[in-house]
Amino acid sequence: MSFCSLLWEPALFEIIVQSLFEHLSEWKFDFRSCTSVQREAQNDSVKMVGAEFDEKCLSQYDSATLVSHIVESCKLSLNVSLLSQNLVAKHYSRGKEVDVLEAMARAGQLGIRVPCIRRTVERDNDFYIIMERIHGQTLEEAWKHLGWLTALRLVFQLRRFMRRMREVTSSAAGSLSTGMCRSFWLEDFYKLPCHARPEAILAFIRFWLNFVPLSRRKASVQPKKEFRSKPQPPLVFTHHDLAPRNVVLDDKRRLWLLDWDYSGFYPIYFEYASMHNFSVPENWGWADRLCWEIFSWISVGCFSKQRKALEEIRPRFTRFPLGRKNEVLLDGAPSNAVHLRKPGM
Repeated sequence: MSFCSLLWEPALFEIIVQSLFEHLSEWKFDFRSCTSVQREAQNDSVKMVGAEFDEKCLSQYDSATLVSHIVESCKLSLNVSLLSQNLVAKHYSRGKEVDVLEAMARAGQLGIRVPCIRRTVERDNDFYIIMERIHGQTLEEAWKHLGWLTALRLVFQLRRFMRRMREVTSSAAGSLSTGMCRSFWLEDFYKLPCHARPEAILAFIRFWLNFVPLSRRKASVQPKKEFRSKPQPPLVFTHHDLAPRNVVLDDKRRLWLLDWDYSGFYPIYFEYASMHNFSVPENWGWADRLCWEIFSWISVGCFSKQRKALEEIRPRFTRFPLGRKNEVLLDGAPSNAVHLRKPGM
């Protein structure tokens, strides 16, 4: 007799149901958080899985219990969980978190308002950063109701942040700790090597500006597009994702910068292009769009030609991610052999 058929035996089924209800009677359910809470704590220990999370005891939780609370908590987005009224937890794959922590620490040292890191915790290949929750509205939510005068006051806050960040420079591109280039403007299959030189970024952009797939190439020579970026300035500390969803305005009219996942050393014009990397809300009118354009220009500078070039190449390398194979890999190397790169590529 199969296991499933055994479950449908009346006597056995009755025993299982009775046992189940006996166990359920020892639990109460909190429908607001959708998590079960055991009625009696075992020796009042915060190690008990299923207990309500207490942010005052954050440092006392063991890693397994803390991860359990994070997993069971309400999701604000795919990777962000609302751990408590004042704490959020963000999930990272192993290795990426070191760059985020380094970037946020460096930004804090520069006087830029970033969430305070309260604790980190890891399990297997998962890593969580627990940080304070910034109460307020994102600029995406508040923008339509701010008014020009308020926006003008805020833009100089952001401008000060950017000027401080741009004082931190590097001769190599990539994140602050590992040097990995995680820019979504440089994201074809082969990407760039760690600690890439500025010339590699220019070569990447120029290649994709002039890229034509084999199926569309003609016998006639295509006019070559130039990408001018001279003189070549040093790479600067860049947030890289200053879309209005990542800038929070608190109750005291102070700006906070969230989501440092893509931060690193990149060309100065990346910040301007990235401030326009979002879907404009449907309720934004032409005045709201114009105000954001001016806000971006004053806060990080205007680099319209560079932005246009970056926005032009992104759909190309997204559709043809292997297009740079012959430029990057050694002759005869398979398309997926990213380790067989030409020197400097």
